Amino acid sequence: MTAEARDAEAGAVESGSLEPAAMELGSPESTAVESKAAGLRARVVVGRGAFTLEVALDVAPGEVVGVLGPNGAGKSSLLAALAGLLPLSDGLVTLDGEVLDDPATDRFVEPRHRPVGVVFQDYLLFRHLSVRDNVAFGLRARRLVSRRDAPAAADTWLDRMDLSGFGPRRPATLSGGQAQRVALARALATGPRLLLLDEPLAALDATTRVDLRAFLRQTLPATGAAVLVVTHDPTDAAALADRLVILDAGAVAAEGKPADLAENPPTRYVAQLFGAAEPRRR
Repeated sequence: MTAEARDAEAGAVESGSLEPAAMELGSPESTAVESKAAGLRARVVVGRGAFTLEVALDVAPGEVVGVLGPNGAGKSSLLAALAGLLPLSDGLVTLDGEVLDDPATDRFVEPRHRPVGVVFQDYLLFRHLSVRDNVAFGLRARRLVSRRDAPAAADTWLDRMDLSGFGPRRPATLSGGQAQRVALARALATGPRLLLLDEPLAALDATTRVDLRAFLRQTLPATGAAVLVVTHDPTDAAALADRLVILDAGAVAAEGKPADLAENPPTRYVAQLFGAAEPRRR
């Protein structure tokens, strides 16, 4: 993700504003509703100079989809567009039937009003706050619970992340895996309907990476949110995702279950991602 997009999103996360309580569905301020379809339905077209991203993507509630590809494939641009940090040039993004971005009708929901949670590779925790207050920040900002009840609610989320007793600690005292779980707790505490994870394991050492990979595989489907995991690592993608979308040069090169793509790669590029010399002939 670009520095500009990261800075913008960091501000949204820090204000607790990239969460669902920013609007009530069905209110006059709510987005227009295209259909009752659950989950994410998107056709993302973004032009950035000579590069064009064009991706169609559906993610059901509780489904984990991995977006896999090399640097420059368009993974971070896709994540930024879904978060509202990068407006579409064309296409349509809906979440549970709620239109978030539609250039054809000039409909664009600002990031702070989207029911979207984002977890970055480098966590973006508030260093001056305790772990408990990091998790409680969005709850307080969105007034989802009272200020008095926010610490207990944060501790509940820390318990779910296997971080019981970590509430008083500062981010600087955490390991990489612990910090990533705090960031995940903060993103989930306000109940996003779409969860975006940007290279969630890339900054971790090998042992921590294996442990957190197993933790995320168990935790992410249980959130009930549509989950998109962006990564360049085929092992992480295959371990975390129910389904993979493989990008190359701004377009979808392949899509399917990890085992199917690894066993029968449709193109040479996909074969190389999974360690095969050539696509399997049919």
